[in-house]
Amino acid sequence: MTEGEMWILGCTIVTTLVAAGALIVSVAALKRKTDVQITPQPLSIQGVPPGGDVLARDMKSLNHRVSALENWRGELMNKLEDDKMEILRAGEERGEKIHQRINNVLGIVSEVKGIVEQMNR
Repeated sequence: MTEGEMWILGCTIVTTLVAAGALIVSVAALKRKTDVQITPQPLSIQGVPPGGDVLARDMKSLNHRVSALENWRGELMNKLEDDKMEILRAGEERGEKIHQRINNVLGIVSEVKGIVEQMNR
């Protein structure tokens, strides 16, 4: 994975975490607010208790999802590091093989050059 792709992936993860945080903050703000309900005659205004069970369940679900995303991100970063090391190791092996082949070809060229020089004497 290229550095640009890793940067985009990092930005995506950060954006997802920020969006989840904003959602948690907005749910908490809604939890503090009480709704007003108007009932039939005679008019009376009563406070309606917020849906605490629903909000608590949603908050727990969001916390679980954020934890899952953080775990997934950690696993992904570990895999990226492993893949990077594997790519570097494979590149080094290819470089060594190429150098060996070049050295073999240079040896053969030196032998041929020596033979040609002997023939020209």
